[in-house]
Amino acid sequence: MLALATHEVHFSILREVVYTPGQQDKCFLCGQVGHLAANCEGKVKRKAGEFDEKGGAIVPKKPYQFLNIWTLREYLEYEFRMPNPPFKIDFERIVDDFIFMCFFVGNDFLPHMPTLEIREGAINLLMAVYKKEFPSMGGYLTDSCTPDLSRVEHFIQAVGSYEDKIFQKRARLHQRQAERIKREKAQAKRGDDLDPHVRDDLIVPIQRFQGSRLASGAVPVPYEQNGSHKDNKERNSRARKAARVSTSGSSIASALVEAENDLEAQECENKEELKSMLKDALREKSDIFNSDNPEEDKVKLGEPGWRERYYEEKFGARTPEQIEEIRRDVVLKYTEGLCWVMHYYYEGVCSWQWFYPYHYAPFASDLSGLGQLNIKFELGTPFKPFDQLMGVFPAASAHALPLQYRRLMTDPNSPIIDFYPTDFEVDMNGKRYSWQGIAKLPFIDEDRLLAEIKKVEHTLTVW
Repeated sequence: MLALATHEVHFSILREVVYTPGQQDKCFLCGQVGHLAANCEGKVKRKAGEFDEKGGAIVPKKPYQFLNIWTLREYLEYEFRMPNPPFKIDFERIVDDFIFMCFFVGNDFLPHMPTLEIREGAINLLMAVYKKEFPSMGGYLTDSCTPDLSRVEHFIQAVGSYEDKIFQKRARLHQRQAERIKREKAQAKRGDDLDPHVRDDLIVPIQRFQGSRLASGAVPVPYEQNGSHKDNKERNSRARKAARVSTSGSSIASALVEAENDLEAQECENKEELKSMLKDALREKSDIFNSDNPEEDKVKLGEPGWRERYYEEKFGARTPEQIEEIRRDVVLKYTEGLCWVMHYYYEGVCSWQWFYPYHYAPFASDLSGLGQLNIKFELGTPFKPFDQLMGVFPAASAHALPLQYRRLMTDPNSPIIDFYPTDFEVDMNGKRYSWQGIAKLPFIDEDRLLAEIKKVEHTLTVW
């Protein structure tokens, strides 16, 4: 987003290639690791070991890629084409509006709206609504770093008109997913995870032989159904190695050297397998579908009364009057956040003290009356480096700070120890995995924090 905001066409970002869990980082053309198909040179894969039995132990290089902003701009220009626009379109203004629209799906300073999930196609929805409403909005959503709040209200209310459908569809998909996972786990317990149309007695491993080895190779071992594919692979590998020793007249010493090399490769493979198993175990443990007591969804988005339940459960409102009062304040603070982030992206910080004081965002349909809001910021003064770290670090990172600062974060008798809890609520908020939940950490009281830091500043040394 920041690269787009520069409006520089010739801009590239070097980044790691990100894979989804379980995806193999292999070139689909040659099957080798360490590069993608776009960079494939078609070279023959080099064997690791005589039969490539050590191939799994090779640690691939981490691939990187260039994200070319000019390519993204071309796609955006294509996607935002509008027939018969009310005036001549300035594409650079469209780019600014696109950046602003993406704030609604969340960023480092604001939580995403419950209406909008990127995985559910939220950005596509925002773009479609923007094109549909553009003729009636009266112009662009933003002007440089300043949002036009009346037009923003028009736009986001149009997005909000889809809320009921979005929540109902989300609930259906969530229910299907839960049922599918429950069914798969039941099948796994019964050992019934194979395709029901495939007979066990027809499943045999396919061995790949090389013609030059057939004459001197070991007598093929009869297929045994017992044991895993990995066990069979290891037995076949041992048989081939034994045959090589007996037919080539290899000395015991050379056989021991080869065995030692194989052992190192196997240890490396076992380490990688252990890492994979631990990763899978952590993923399983964090999966709420595996929990015996899954968190109850009390809001039930999509069912009648979801808005009231949302403000009751997430914001602690108890009466219709409290719901309305909290809703208005949440909308005000969220709108301030939209303006703050837009200014930050284009001109820099407009207030060092501002922050969004809630863990949750309002609904799209809640953003009404924006044109009447009076949004103002006071610049204030920036935090000192250690003060800033004290405001964002957990206690587990206290070792990175000077001793007296560290004690403020870890000493049970510290006046601000409540800023650094080791046990806190994680609201799953309809998500499946624990890391997708909302960590309900306490908000830092700036005055209290700085007052305590001031007492220990004199302990800092000058190098």
